[in-house]
Amino acid sequence: MLDNMLSISGGFFSIVLLILDFIAIFEILNSTRTTTSKLLWALFVFLFPVLGLLCYFIFGERDQFNQDYQALP
Repeated sequence: MLDNMLSISGGFFSIVLLILDFIAIFEILNSTRTTTSKLLWALFVFLFPVLGLLCYFIFGERDQFNQDYQALP
């Protein structure tokens, strides 16, 4: 019984991880990054799914945070 529950939860986790990988790679390829940056991020997410997703969602999305601030007079 426990073995069956573990295999079901492992399969569910794998499917969720695969869907999140596809979403991340889709976002990477549609971003305004350079081609080299897109390729490196996509390879990192593809080769290291869990670590790549964590790093991309923590460090990868810098476009929305880079705003033009004016210097104080």
